[in-house]
Amino acid sequence: MRSFDPDVAQSRDEIDALPSRDVRDDLRDADREAVLCALDRVTEALPGAERREGQRAMAVAVADALATQGHVVIEAGTGIGKSLAYLVPVALEGRRAVVATATKALQDQLMEKDVPALHAAGIECAATVLKGRQNYLCQQRLADLGAPEQATLELDARPEAGVVAQLRRIAAWAGSTETGERDHLGFEPDARAWARVSMPAEECPGADRCPHGVTCFAEVAKRRADSADLVIVNSALYGAHLSTGRTLLPAHEIVVFDEAHELDAQLSRSLGVECSGSRLRAVAGLARRVGVPDAGDDLATAADRLQRVLQDRISRGTQTGLDDATRAVLDDASRAADRLVEAVEARPVGDGELQRWSARGAAVHLRGDLVRLRDPGTDDLVFIEGSERQATLVRAPVDVGGLLAPLWAETAGVLCSATIPERLETRLGLDGVRRVELASPFDYPRHALLYVPRHLPDRRDPSAEPLMVEELACLVEAAGGRTLALFTSRRALEQVGRSVRDRVATPVLLQGEGSRARLLEAFEADESTSLFATMGFWQGVDVPGRTLSLLAIDRLPFGRPDDPMLQARRERAGDGAFLAVDVPRASMLLAQGVGRLIRTAEDRGVVCVLDTRLATATYRSRLLARLPPMRRTTSRDEAVAFLRAATAPTPAVS
Repeated sequence: MRSFDPDVAQSRDEIDALPSRDVRDDLRDADREAVLCALDRVTEALPGAERREGQRAMAVAVADALATQGHVVIEAGTGIGKSLAYLVPVALEGRRAVVATATKALQDQLMEKDVPALHAAGIECAATVLKGRQNYLCQQRLADLGAPEQATLELDARPEAGVVAQLRRIAAWAGSTETGERDHLGFEPDARAWARVSMPAEECPGADRCPHGVTCFAEVAKRRADSADLVIVNSALYGAHLSTGRTLLPAHEIVVFDEAHELDAQLSRSLGVECSGSRLRAVAGLARRVGVPDAGDDLATAADRLQRVLQDRISRGTQTGLDDATRAVLDDASRAADRLVEAVEARPVGDGELQRWSARGAAVHLRGDLVRLRDPGTDDLVFIEGSERQATLVRAPVDVGGLLAPLWAETAGVLCSATIPERLETRLGLDGVRRVELASPFDYPRHALLYVPRHLPDRRDPSAEPLMVEELACLVEAAGGRTLALFTSRRALEQVGRSVRDRVATPVLLQGEGSRARLLEAFEADESTSLFATMGFWQGVDVPGRTLSLLAIDRLPFGRPDDPMLQARRERAGDGAFLAVDVPRASMLLAQGVGRLIRTAEDRGVVCVLDTRLATATYRSRLLARLPPMRRTTSRDEAVAFLRAATAPTPAVS
């Protein structure tokens, strides 16, 4: 830690080797005091500065874990200020660290709000954000694009004007952007448009072969990461880093997993592999472009067969495991990928060398994934997800604890969230690790009200949605806008959101009408604005003040009955699976969503859960146990009165 006195000891090893326990304890006490003094400097400079004892306790817990190269799991209630509580001791430690967040939005929040707070307090920390390669504009792809109209014709026999227009906007933006990040684009691009101007990691020929290698946005971001003290990534990229033998990120001695409540599920997916007919066809298309159409045709044939096999299995409801037909088509696809690699490598060097390397990289990567899909391990689950039209075969480990053992052996780990599920440590291979629980400092009984409109039909009843629209419209009007409404499905978001927008006088924004960053910016800028969004906004959204006075949740966040990974865990849990697997998970996610409402000691508002099961189900107490200690009501009149009081103008001080 940078606060060490070099005259006392040269290294942590020397400190631990000192014979006097008292000396070691005195040194660690000094470290803790240095962390707390630094944290005080940071928080005193923030607007509405306040001393938070929970934040100080968390900072000490993090510092202790780092000092011993150990691990700690911290459940820090909303309002603790967990970001600064780990950033300050990590920055003072003086060793490279990676912070992995659950969402890209939280990455940006850390970089744009929290890291500058450290710098303002005089704490040196060279920090940068790093995202997966496909999040960056590829300048070579853009150069190869030619006319947007032609690019769209290649992509779709019926070119859409919207995609063409987006490609034009992207091309114009490319001349002014400094980062090339998709999230900085200013609008949410169609997936087909962005696919034409981004480069999957497996297709990238490498900076040394690319004419744009020096200025490549992804490579520039990676070079910044290589020289940074703190690299901020998301959990998916960290999982990809682990799955590729820890080659994607710079070497580091500390990792912090923020919003770690679903880390086991996120890493399970990242450490797995997947394949679909569309992926096979995409690689076949690369083969044709480099002049090996026969090899591409073989892979395209395998793609059609794989799609038919997966469609058939979905129609029969056999979506888990491998059957003979699936194994056979995987074998054929693997042989086709082998032939494609050989054909591409046999092509003479010449024009189109970049395309040749892209095709080879994609085919080699595909070949490896097909082998892994064909031969899963004993603790792997193979399943089909998606619809009959767009089906994907996935292999993922049910338990990731054993796979993480090398990481924990070499890296100090901090895992934190407002809600930490039971047995998370066990599922992550951290049995016996220290767990710290810190309650929220906010006065929830006085400042927040939980409202469940018990008079509505069951949320799963088709008649519930029109009545839910009327309920939401009434509450939004009472709040004067100021609403964040969260939905568990995109369909419900769009139908309910449009209907509410037609009924209220204040602006209503819907997810998809702009980029996430722009939507949040517009929501924060105008108190009368409401934002309707899906579970992508369920966490990592920090909007303090009267702008967010009503938080509405359309449905309890239970996992789908046919979710293969949850099914596997239910089978392991036996007869009590619903209470052992589904209810704890829904309770944890519900608490995460509810945590968007009260963000400061002055915030007030209503949480409305439009799913009557929270008021009527026999297991409701288990769901409520995870929530903050808010007052509860089933009376709309009480909720409306609370909202009007919470959003009333503050009297002027004479």
